[in-house]
Amino acid sequence: TAAAEPARRAADAVTPDTPPDTACRALSLAGYVAARTGRAQQARDLLTRAANYGGNDVWLSMGTGILAQRSGGIEQAVSSFTDATRLDPRRAECWRRLGDALRAAVEPDLAVDAYRRAASLSDRDPRLRSRLAEALVEAGRHADAVAEFRAAAALAPGDPQFAALPAVGLANAARTEAEYSEAVRQVTVAVAARPHQTRLRTILANLHMRFWRWPAARAQIEACVAEHPETASNWRNLAIVADRMGDPAAARLASARFDRLVDLRIEGVHQQERILEVGPNVPALARLAAVFRQLGKTREAVRALEQAASLAPDDAAVQQGLAEARAADAAGAADAIPGEGPDQP
Repeated sequence: TAAAEPARRAADAVTPDTPPDTACRALSLAGYVAARTGRAQQARDLLTRAANYGGNDVWLSMGTGILAQRSGGIEQAVSSFTDATRLDPRRAECWRRLGDALRAAVEPDLAVDAYRRAASLSDRDPRLRSRLAEALVEAGRHADAVAEFRAAAALAPGDPQFAALPAVGLANAARTEAEYSEAVRQVTVAVAARPHQTRLRTILANLHMRFWRWPAARAQIEACVAEHPETASNWRNLAIVADRMGDPAAARLASARFDRLVDLRIEGVHQQERILEVGPNVPALARLAAVFRQLGKTREAVRALEQAASLAPDDAAVQQGLAEARAADAAGAADAIPGEGPDQP
């Protein structure tokens, strides 16, 4: 990022004669930037040095929280981002990251409060309103979520990423046959406008499933697994729908694919644990990236390969894999629904 080089230079300029508060700020900011850009080991080193000065710095808390969340330490992430909101309560990013961590911790009501604070500090950011809406859905507050989805779309008129959000809100909130019919109509229009956005198809499929429209649900799910066979939840839903439709062979096949993807997730966790135990190395990071790619987690794959590239900058295979992962991540980001799922910082 643009901030990376100035932050690194400021950290490099720290000497034993640097005033403690200045040293802590320079090292903390550089560590935060390194954490954001996927250079985990460099971030840990810088943040550890910053912590040795004993100061309280918002960037130290933010960087520590990012590293914790990426490594699965959700409780530590919540604690660190909470510290960040105390140290700089006027910074929207602190509240947004706290909201993301609370969603990952399955605390949607607390996440709603955090996102509301973030949105109040940055009231023209549609992504914050979208995140707030998703947290409201998870908290079961569907009517409030519909209003926030509409607000997010209104803040980004003409942006196709946000145009579908009101329809998503209606789909989540539908409880009557009339609401179901209207939600189906609006989400179908959104799918027609962006036919390759599988998340919209998944929302439509889930809506059909809630109202027991099994053939309609199956059609959407089968389109999803054809487009993105790496998404475990789609195979699980296909198994459920096939079973309800009296197709046990298809249900067994879908269940087997779901189990394979779950096994891959477990392998990814074990690979991360091994890297933490023995330290990052190119083969382990490359294997972890391959697992992430099979799971469709392109952003995580990019971060693993960026770390591998920092260890072996002349490794042609790593560089090629990194280029491919970045291209896949960019393609996925261009067709994403804003606010979908807790953000991985």
